[in-house]
Amino acid sequence: MTGVVDHISDHVRQQAIGWLARIEADDLGAEEDAFIQWLTKDEAHQIAFAEIEHLRSDLSALDQMSDVEISQAIAARAVAGSSTTDSNSSWGVVAVVAILLLLLAGVFGDDVWRWFESDYMTVSGEQELVKLPDGSEVRLNTDSAIKFNYSARERRLELLRGEAYFQVTPQLKRPFIVTADDIEISALGTAFNIRLYEEGRVGVSVLQSAVRVVNTTEEQLPAKQLNEGQYIKVDRQKFNKIKSIDIEAVRGWHGGQLVVKSQPLSKVLAELSRYHSASVIPWDDELAALKVSGIFKTGDLLGALAQLEEDFALASTRITPLLIIVTKRDG
Repeated sequence: MTGVVDHISDHVRQQAIGWLARIEADDLGAEEDAFIQWLTKDEAHQIAFAEIEHLRSDLSALDQMSDVEISQAIAARAVAGSSTTDSNSSWGVVAVVAILLLLLAGVFGDDVWRWFESDYMTVSGEQELVKLPDGSEVRLNTDSAIKFNYSARERRLELLRGEAYFQVTPQLKRPFIVTADDIEISALGTAFNIRLYEEGRVGVSVLQSAVRVVNTTEEQLPAKQLNEGQYIKVDRQKFNKIKSIDIEAVRGWHGGQLVVKSQPLSKVLAELSRYHSASVIPWDDELAALKVSGIFKTGDLLGALAQLEEDFALASTRITPLLIIVTKRDG
């Protein structure tokens, strides 16, 4: 087996880290068979995965270690890796990355694995336009992550977090499919928007042509077709009612705008908060229900709050750097 170990590539080891990360996050889902196929395909895969599992078990004592001891352990691992043969030297670096990811997971939870497995991601307040190999484009909104898996038969992507707009290059023999949680969206046209909500619901808007929406965990639910100008929010157990949308309002975030028409203040503040580190919340339920309309710049939180204050007789108070409370203006 030593000969096999000597020829395990960094790519295989990184795959092993990715699989273990998903197992730790209980995120294999429908890909459990794919993991088993990967594991049994090659002895090198089995050895690499065993190495990663062993490394993970060694880290179980980290909770009892001080920050200094942890830093020393990481440094020792890196030095040990750099002193081995060339084929294993970069494995020391991979091991350090694995350790850091596992440490971060203890602080930030499952989101670390989401970021690790993504091909593209954005942080709060950031957008990114991704051009895919087939000429299609994906625009990621704030705090979002996506991965893609293209093959000769299909173009498959997964929205791991946040929101994305898809402009699809038609290819009749290679379907374009996006999954978000347990929902699968197949492009029947060219332009649509998907948002993955924290509570596990998925919102789909069609800006051009049509899409087919399937709940992969509820086989008794028939697929839904959404046409241009339509929107649906899908729960894990049901499809909600299809609604009409303002296409320009949906597209507003592409230009850094939040377009609002008679929406509760609580929803508007929550949307603005997505683009910033600070959370903005209304003082009470009565204020939360206040209907608000307007066009706000998502990148200018203070400017948006000033606009709300002027138009709706409100006041805002920064409680901490991460919390702002909105109240009714006195008088």
